[in-house]
Amino acid sequence: MVSKQECQSLKMGELLHLPAEVSLMRFIAGKDGWGESIHLKETIDTHKPVTVPFLGGVKSGYGQFGGEICQILYNGEKWYVNLRNIYKKENYENG
Repeated sequence: MVSKQECQSLKMGELLHLPAEVSLMRFIAGKDGWGESIHLKETIDTHKPVTVPFLGGVKSGYGQFGGEICQILYNGEKWYVNLRNIYKKENYENG
């Protein structure tokens, strides 16, 4: 698992490992009666383990979606994934 501190030190393009059955998320920003808000737009699950490039830093405050998330590139599209579901590629390969 990648910690928040480790994720903040990742560079764009670094490879991450996602196990099978990990949920990926997309969000949409909008306004509601309380002001600006973020809503879940779409989710998909990985069906097998995959290696993906890291795109962006940690976003906090997404407790309703599992906590801290970061952006990755999966099948040519930008997605968010929970930090507890990702591993640095070299750490995963070395056990």
